[in-house]
Amino acid sequence: PRPEAEALVDQTLAELNLTHLKNRRNHKLSGGEKRMAAIATILAMQPKIMLMDEPSTALDPKNRRTLIRTLNALPVTKIIATLDLVLETCDRVLLLHDGQIAADGPAWEILRDRALLERHSLELPFCLAGVPERAKES
Repeated sequence: PRPEAEALVDQTLAELNLTHLKNRRNHKLSGGEKRMAAIATILAMQPKIMLMDEPSTALDPKNRRTLIRTLNALPVTKIIATLDLVLETCDRVLLLHDGQIAADGPAWEILRDRALLERHSLELPFCLAGVPERAKES
């Protein structure tokens, strides 16, 4: 029913600190605001499984933190294609390569295994990569 849907939308917008965007036109939103509005749309549907590809792209640090906090609070299965966000929101990782499971285990363990990641054309998450080589030379 429409009243329930409206209440759910209002609740989701409030949880994401997006109430101020409710009546704004889509073409008047920034890239990050559009991203957060899309995430709010999905959350309002109360899915049991969420599949997200780079959901934090174009988000400023505050909205990224809100997204992480929200994802961590959701009691749903999350499939996320982005290493840094996975490290902050998931306990378990299944590393897929060419349609096969290449590794399955604790997120912290798999995502800090440089050799494993490189064998599957991945790199360490930014937060674990350390200082870039150019910065060391300065």
